[in-house]
Amino acid sequence: MRKILIWGGVIAGLVAVLLVVAYLGSRSQEVKALTLSVPVSDADWKTGPASASATLVEYSDFQCPACAAFYPVVEQVLKDYGDKMIFVYRHFPLRSIHKNSDLAARASEAAGKQGKFWEMHNMLFEKQEEWAEKSNSDAQALFVGYAKTLGLDEEAFVQYIDSDAARKSVNDSLIGGEQAGINSTPTFFLNGRQMLYTSIDGFIKQITDATSAK
Repeated sequence: MRKILIWGGVIAGLVAVLLVVAYLGSRSQEVKALTLSVPVSDADWKTGPASASATLVEYSDFQCPACAAFYPVVEQVLKDYGDKMIFVYRHFPLRSIHKNSDLAARASEAAGKQGKFWEMHNMLFEKQEEWAEKSNSDAQALFVGYAKTLGLDEEAFVQYIDSDAARKSVNDSLIGGEQAGINSTPTFFLNGRQMLYTSIDGFIKQITDATSAK
């Protein structure tokens, strides 16, 4: 049983690596960087010092496998450079192919309403395999369970998920991404320009250079 669990972990790790490699390979086909269309504001979910020299904006989909595979990379970047840059998360749910992506985005908004956006953000990516292929109602039940784990008011959480305010927040973010020309996730903008890279090292180097600039 132990050997099976070990190999299961190895296989899961390899799948994540392959997803990132495939995603990075697709980026090499792009030749012109997009420009961020909606400036970062207080309406965004963001972290980092206001005096930072670099701002990293991610348009992402909680149900996107490539986004989940890239999540640990972003977390490491935040550990290494979080005190030197602003990180912004924006919703870009690929509704046509990810049936629970919009619901997940609204769940993060509902958690954010109670001061736990980033905690729910992390949980949704870390537990993606648990909810991604569930029915909408079963996925929501799991999200309510996550909210309970985070110590949120469950009734308020459920009410906000289905609120016009939550839907507007997600839609506004999506529209802003579409205006910039985004058609896939994750898409990153560093200081207003889309990041183009073909390796994780290349991704990190751009951030290193930006946070080192005076």
